[in-house]
Amino acid sequence: MSDTETDTCSLTLVRRVAALLDRDPAAWRDGMPLPRGWEFILFTPVTPQSALRPDGHHYTDPGAPPGGATRVVLGGRRVAYAGHIPVGATVTRSSVVTGEAIKDDGRLRIVTRRHTSFVDRQPNPVITEDEDMIYRVVTEAASAAPAAMSSPQVAADPRREPYVTDETMLFRYSVLTNNAHRIHYDLGFATGAEGYPGLVVNGGLTALRLVETFRRLAEREPERVTTRMVRPLFCGRANAISHSTGADGEWRIWAETDSGALAAEARIS
Repeated sequence: MSDTETDTCSLTLVRRVAALLDRDPAAWRDGMPLPRGWEFILFTPVTPQSALRPDGHHYTDPGAPPGGATRVVLGGRRVAYAGHIPVGATVTRSSVVTGEAIKDDGRLRIVTRRHTSFVDRQPNPVITEDEDMIYRVVTEAASAAPAAMSSPQVAADPRREPYVTDETMLFRYSVLTNNAHRIHYDLGFATGAEGYPGLVVNGGLTALRLVETFRRLAEREPERVTTRMVRPLFCGRANAISHSTGADGEWRIWAETDSGALAAEARIS
């Protein structure tokens, strides 16, 4: 079954994204093309407060057993662009669940949703996106203690640059997406209930930074973006972003944890 929503690509929100990325908000006007990757400001959840999950997330696990607790994270996205969304335009999006995979003896469920976006009722979509959300059944209470924060490292490789977030950045991104998932702002919940060593950096924020890195280095807009989330990044850590290009011209841009482990990657053409 498909759900259809309509939204407006608000100039105010576009300017707020620019501010988040330290770009001049006043440079944006209605009618300008929305940078690809900034469409995350559209179709943000409007879930009633009473209907949010206990962790604040708006997605419910469609296959969870009654009363069963689950944790939810973004697994990845595959986005194809066929055009641009003008700032100020009306956008319609259809969403449908297209796949479901069960792993780890039923404790891990991956649900794929396809989002198809159209501008001003035009017949052909400007964006087609497949989004994977991962739901994991919680079998016992988390008990992990917060880990010590690492000291920032200087990036010696010119293809590697720092990626350090702070609480205000996570807050501003969560506001832009109307994301109430508590792992991004509630330190006590993130470390106590979820067992993380700190606030979790929004997967969408990291994906945005990977695309922004591509746009700055390639000096063009992406046509296709495939992102994969491998492990969480934590606020305030000395994380990093690196890049490489293949013989076919495809870019690989990835984020690493402060210990050098792969956290997220994007394949961009």
